[in-house]
Amino acid sequence: MSNAYAVVVGIESYQQSAIPGINYAHADAKAMASVFEECFGVPVENIQVWLDSEATYVRLENDLKYAASQLNPDDRFYFFYAGHGFWATNGGNRLTAWDTHHSHQEATTVSIDEVLLHPLAESQCKVCALFIDACATKIATKGHSRDLLTGMRQEEFEAFSKGAEYMTAFFACKPTEKSWSSPVVKHGIWTYHLERALRGEAAEAIYKDKFITNTSLQNYLLASVKKFVREKMKTATHQTPYAVFHHTGTATLVTLPEPPPPSGGALLEPDFAEAYFVGVKKTGYKWLPGFNKKIHNVPTSNSERAVDFARRLLSSQVSEELQSIVENARQILKLKYREVKKDDDEAGSGTVDTDAFRFGIDVDQSKDDHTVAVIRREVRLREQYAKLPEDFDGIFPEDVDTLVVPLLNTDDAFTELRDAIEDRDLEMEADETEETIKFQLANGMNVKIDMKRGRMILKKAGIAGVLSLIETFSEGGGAEIAGPTPKLIGKAKSDE
Repeated sequence: MSNAYAVVVGIESYQQSAIPGINYAHADAKAMASVFEECFGVPVENIQVWLDSEATYVRLENDLKYAASQLNPDDRFYFFYAGHGFWATNGGNRLTAWDTHHSHQEATTVSIDEVLLHPLAESQCKVCALFIDACATKIATKGHSRDLLTGMRQEEFEAFSKGAEYMTAFFACKPTEKSWSSPVVKHGIWTYHLERALRGEAAEAIYKDKFITNTSLQNYLLASVKKFVREKMKTATHQTPYAVFHHTGTATLVTLPEPPPPSGGALLEPDFAEAYFVGVKKTGYKWLPGFNKKIHNVPTSNSERAVDFARRLLSSQVSEELQSIVENARQILKLKYREVKKDDDEAGSGTVDTDAFRFGIDVDQSKDDHTVAVIRREVRLREQYAKLPEDFDGIFPEDVDTLVVPLLNTDDAFTELRDAIEDRDLEMEADETEETIKFQLANGMNVKIDMKRGRMILKKAGIAGVLSLIETFSEGGGAEIAGPTPKLIGKAKSDE
C-alpha cells in the first residue's frame, strides 16, 4: 500500500554557543511540515519534526538512517533541513546536529551519504525529494547567513540520483555561496520562495496551470531568490539555488487542486489584501480617567474641543497600551527593539509597526451621542496569518471583534447579490435604498454587506481576536459567499 513519510529538521539554536544560530530555522521547518501535509499528502502522523534539541547527533545518525532504510517500493519520502551544513575532507557532505561540538565537528556531525542517501539507495523507495537550506564558508560569519565551513559538494547527490527512478534534491545555494535569511519574510529566503511555489502561490512555478514540477520549481527558485537577494538584501552578495534530478518523464512534485466550477463560485469579490480588524469601545465622558465633576463638564455638543478633551484624559492609558503592545510583540514574535516601531507623539492616538502587523489606536467623540467618547483600535496584518504564532492575539491588551473586508466591483450589483443569497436559502434583511444585506453564516457569524461603501463587515458575539475571527469566518461557510479565505489577510508584501 502506497504511503508517504517526511522528516523535517530545523536547528535555530545550538548547544554550543560557539556555533552561531540560524535565524528563522524553526519557522522554515514548521512551514515545510505543513507543506508536506497539505500539498504532498503526507499524513500528519507520518511527519517527524525535529527542532533544536530534538535533532541530536544520535537521532540524526540512527533514526534518520532507519526511516530511510525501511521504505517500501510504493512509498514516498521527503526530507527538509534548515541548519548548518558543510563538506569535510574525509567525510563528504555533512549536516550539523543540535549537539555538534565546535572543536570536534566531523565527529559530531552526520554524513548525508551515510544517514540518508545510501539508506535510500538501498531501500526499495523510488520516489523521494530532498530540500536542504544550508551552506558554508566560515564558522564565525555574522549576520543572517546559514554557513559553517566550506561549500557543500554535489557529486554525492549526482551519483546517487543515477540509481533512483524519481529523485530530486534541491539546495538553497551552490557551493561556496551562502544561504541567507531575511527579517522581511521571517524565513530563509530560499525556503520562503520554496513554500510559496509548492503551495501554488507563485505563477512562475506552475506548469500547464496545474503542476509544480522539479524543473518549473527550480527555474522559479533560481530567478526569484537571486532577484530577492540582489534587490532586498544589503549585506548579501549572491545566492544561487541549484538542484539535481533523476526521473523518467516529467517529475511532478505537486498537483494543484482544480478550481471550483463557475456555478459554484463565490458571490463577492473581496479585496482580502486590504482587510483589517477593528475594536470600538465607548465610554461616557464622566467615566473617563481623570474626569473631575467639580472642574470638568460633560460636552453638550460635538466639537473639536470635546475630542481634544477626551484625548487628553485618555492619553496616559493609550501610551501605556502602546508600550504594552511593543513588549508583547517582542516576546511573542521574538523581535528586537529595532524591529518594533512605536509612534505616540500625539495625545490619545498612536501606532505600533512590525513586519507582521500594524496597530493603530485613536480617541474620538461619538457622533451619535456627544456625552460619549470612543476608542477605536485597528489591526492590519502584514504576514500570512497561517504563519502567525497561536498566541498572536495575546499581543493586544484590548480585543478587536470585527473583521472588515473591502469589496471590489460592487456597482449595480445589489439586486443580483440579493437574489443569489436568497437562492441559497439564507435568511436575510435587504435594504434596497441603503444597498445593505444582512445575514448569518452557518455558525452564527453575522455578515453585513454594504454595497454602497464597498465593504463586508463580519462579527460574532463572544468571538474576538484576529485569528479567531479569521477561523470563524472560514469555518462558518464564508467561502460560499466570498471565496476561500486566503493565507494573507492584510497588506500584501511583494517578494519581488
